[in-house]
Amino acid sequence: MALFKKNLNFLRTFQKPLYNKLRRLKPKKIKSSKNGLDLIIHGESFYGGNARSASCQQVDFFFQHPMHFSLKYQSKQGNTWFHQIAINGLNDLALSLNYQEAGRPTQSNLFILGTGLGLFIESLNDWQRFKNVIIVEPSSEMLFHFLHHVDIEELNNSCIDKGGRLVLLQPNSISHFNEMMNSLLDKLGEGFLSEVTVFRHYETELFDYIYNNFRELRDGWVSAWGFYDDEVIGVEHSYKNTKIGKFYSKTQSNIQSELLNKPVVIVGNGPSLDKQIGQLKSLENKVIIVSCGTSVGALVRAGITPHFHAEMERSLFTVHVQKKWFTPSLCDTTTLLALNTVSPEITEKFTHKVMFCKHNDLGSYYLNSIANRELATLKYCNPTVTNFAVSACLNMGFESFFLVGCDYGFYDQNKHHSSNSDYYDSQECLSKVTLKEQRSEIGNDGRVFYTTRIFRMARASMEQLIDRNRNKKFYNCSDGASIKGTSYYEIQDLHSQLKDDIRREKIQLLIDDPSLVEVKCDNKLGHFLENELKFLKELLDGLDMVSDKQLLNYLNLKKNELSGNINSHLLLSGVFKYVLMTIEGHINRLSISEVDMYLKGAALELKKLFNSIYSNLATLTKGM
Repeated sequence: MALFKKNLNFLRTFQKPLYNKLRRLKPKKIKSSKNGLDLIIHGESFYGGNARSASCQQVDFFFQHPMHFSLKYQSKQGNTWFHQIAINGLNDLALSLNYQEAGRPTQSNLFILGTGLGLFIESLNDWQRFKNVIIVEPSSEMLFHFLHHVDIEELNNSCIDKGGRLVLLQPNSISHFNEMMNSLLDKLGEGFLSEVTVFRHYETELFDYIYNNFRELRDGWVSAWGFYDDEVIGVEHSYKNTKIGKFYSKTQSNIQSELLNKPVVIVGNGPSLDKQIGQLKSLENKVIIVSCGTSVGALVRAGITPHFHAEMERSLFTVHVQKKWFTPSLCDTTTLLALNTVSPEITEKFTHKVMFCKHNDLGSYYLNSIANRELATLKYCNPTVTNFAVSACLNMGFESFFLVGCDYGFYDQNKHHSSNSDYYDSQECLSKVTLKEQRSEIGNDGRVFYTTRIFRMARASMEQLIDRNRNKKFYNCSDGASIKGTSYYEIQDLHSQLKDDIRREKIQLLIDDPSLVEVKCDNKLGHFLENELKFLKELLDGLDMVSDKQLLNYLNLKKNELSGNINSHLLLSGVFKYVLMTIEGHINRLSISEVDMYLKGAALELKKLFNSIYSNLATLTKGM
């Protein structure tokens, strides 16, 4: 009881809400055994009589089969991205100091799934040096008993000595756990995910999901960071696109209802497009066909000219890949749907185009800062072009959507896209692309199919978009992922419902719709990004003053400052996250005696990195 009171006293300042929850708690479902070495749950022994013996056996087994996850970024020679140049330099520095890439790290971070009585913690700490300890225990009653056996103040002090801390999480679902983890990244810094050890003490549905899917969960926490060069490209493209076309605004649209009621067929480039393409050809003048990215090649090969073509990528690689399909004939006939970030080399080819701003994008914020009307910004418009196409067409007011070739997976690893596309033309660079399945799932036809992280993200984004537009109709005509909110539909069944042909001229008249506005750009970028230049100057001054040992804390502090300014956050936060992950990953695999030398060299690399970004941004803002 004395230890419990000590722990409660610590929680009073360490985690007040948990203290308030536990201080008057009287467990009803979980009881302590008479000897205090077991828990009784619904009358059944939790440990089989002796928690210490059971915990020792579990830990011994864990030592033989540890669940450990490492994450590092490889060097890419010749890559000119600012953060990648820094990663290259930091990797070279670490290797010069006998960085051990394989084997058990010098230091890790521990996730504990379920506390029980916690009698395993001492053995785990003896086995591995843990900087941060994250305890996940939703049950307050289980925590109540845990606090009778483990001194959490001592455990926290042990973490502090290594530069980390103890964290207690009580999620009630996997989505709640994800929210907690994203918040925790701001406090601990992304670098703690570079080395993670996961220990599951007992099984629950939540713990099992985290344990079995930890790699995928972690990949989600470290994805979609963005980076400086990418945001700058997006701003430059946005600036140039103002001189090429109009942007969709929040002004009321006058698109004719007869057009909006026509079925919109969103054509992805999945394998099942092959068996649907004949039906699409016969429906070409009855439905509105939207080609998405590389699916345009498969459609054109089949003699189909889409009504809309959608593009969202800012990369110049897209320009190269699609060049042969963007003929004068197609670009005069098909209306382009494009995000503000798309290369002007694409947007300028099309006679008719409608452009949209991407949500949470620096270029979009820039355009809205200079537009005379508020521009519409699209949510859930990535990671694939099909996501953007649906989001754009919803924004224009279309009512019903038929997803064709939107498989978000594949049944055969050697056939991951339509066989009529450039992925299977040996003369095209896309033919060198290979996809490796990461997980098997049950498809919408009941068969097992394979998917990747990006495809799963695309499906999840589509499901969120559909959920927020329940007044619209969505049909899944693809063979692949089952998409929540859609009904399965055979595309050929549309024949009996459609009579009137669609006149392309009506679609092309969209560019005269009052919801489309010209954005006049008058060299205001320098003013738009002046705070970012000021921030970088202050950061560089601070790097000259901060001690090497405080380098990580200083970086994390400055990264968190970015959250107060959306422009700064979008432009620079990704760079911070990449270098924090890299630096901490190196420290975790260097001997303790070499860390000081590494930090001294890392500080020099960071000064080079942020000096380069400052010079680049200053030049950019003067030129636009």
